[in-house]
Amino acid sequence: MKADENETLQEVYPDVKQMKPNNEGYDYLLMNVHGINLRIEFKSRVKTRKFDITAYQADHCDIFALKDENKELWFMTNELYMSLCEKHSAWPKHKSKRWQLSLNKFRENSSKNLYEVADNFRPKYGTLHEFV
Repeated sequence: MKADENETLQEVYPDVKQMKPNNEGYDYLLMNVHGINLRIEFKSRVKTRKFDITAYQADHCDIFALKDENKELWFMTNELYMSLCEKHSAWPKHKSKRWQLSLNKFRENSSKNLYEVADNFRPKYGTLHEFV
């Protein structure tokens, strides 16, 4: 399967690890300053005016990344996205997409700095370090 040529996050953030093409649920991994590997879902949006996700992505991503029509990058935690989004307009007819957020609302509430988002991320599920 061919990789999406729009998925170019590693050009700006060379320390992200790109997953194999068509990986289910997320596209990149990035270790933050706390030693936590974060799962990043990357979407390039030019024609559509919304950032939509599947139920799997809602459950398995830590950060959502948007490359907009101006080729600008924007980043948002899953927790923030889920607090702002609404049911997808095509659901339940098209079960693949579950949640949506307008691009304008995504940009208004996100950061242009991946490290800022990643390094302030604290998982609700805890870490092995906290367990020990």
